[in-house]
Amino acid sequence: MSNLATLADHYAALDAHIKELKAKQALIRDEILATRENVIHGTRAIVKVYESFPNTFSKDLAETLLSPADFLRCHAKAIKPTIRLSVTATAKALA
Repeated sequence: MSNLATLADHYAALDAHIKELKAKQALIRDEILATRENVIHGTRAIVKVYESFPNTFSKDLAETLLSPADFLRCHAKAIKPTIRLSVTATAKALA
């Protein structure tokens, strides 16, 4: 097996493990939220619950408040690309 194949297999295994851990974390998060406590003291950690409301940009409002030229200047291109990896099983992995 090549080094690249090993990297792919390790990455896929870690990805699957992370998904499993996130699912378990979500269940515990729901239990914590159900307590309606803002701070929970454990023996090794303190969990604080914060509530916030996200701010969103209103394109429609900006268009009404800005001149067409100023509105166009607000659009910027990203300098760095966003790079993501996806994981799918190979025929060997499914066998």
